[in-house]
Amino acid sequence: MALNCLRALQRGAHSRLAASAAASSSRSYATGALPEQVEPAVWRNPAAVLHGVNDLRFEDVPMPDRLTDGYVRVEMKAVGICGSDVHYWKKGRIADFVVTGPMVIGHESAGTVVELGPGVTTLKIGDRVAVEPGVPCWHNKASREGRYNLCPDIRFFATPPHHGSLAQYVDHPADFCFPLAPNLTHEEGAMAEPLSVGVHACRRAGVCPGKNVAIIGAGPIGLITLLMTPPPPHAAQG
Repeated sequence: MALNCLRALQRGAHSRLAASAAASSSRSYATGALPEQVEPAVWRNPAAVLHGVNDLRFEDVPMPDRLTDGYVRVEMKAVGICGSDVHYWKKGRIADFVVTGPMVIGHESAGTVVELGPGVTTLKIGDRVAVEPGVPCWHNKASREGRYNLCPDIRFFATPPHHGSLAQYVDHPADFCFPLAPNLTHEEGAMAEPLSVGVHACRRAGVCPGKNVAIIGAGPIGLITLLMTPPPPHAAQG
């Protein structure tokens, strides 16, 4: 899925590739500056880079030469397109999060581990993983209590100024990469993040068998929430 999206962008970008490269060479990425001349490297990293409203380009984003301690390099195999990605593309912002510089989109993702950073013992090269997009700072009360989704300093894929995962490769903490069962595809692994939304909604609402529930909307999140809603007792017995 991710590769198909990238290839489609590449086909549409051929006519303006030189102009895009020249324009982007003077702009800063969340991970650093893209030099004017990018020499071929082992880790060539094509990605879908949002530059502004209605301005999505297929470009190479630099990769660090060395992985950070505790990180792994994941080759993306499937990346979903969330409504937030579309909103940033069409509007350039979501509430107080504003796209002010080039940003790789995408946060629903799964892939295969291709390199291990120092200290990583929980994963091995070749592991297929679902990638959790939000990494907290671990220094606040919410993080320490296990509610790290409420961390005010969380680094979340494709939320300005942080790059997302619609790229060939992504470096990510091993603790936030979860091995997929052999019977799960990468596409199903990429659905783990939206699945968590349905699970969290049902838990917060106290949904249980026999409770009446109204789900507004039948998009992916609405349908996933429906799947997470326990059936009534008589349905379970039948």
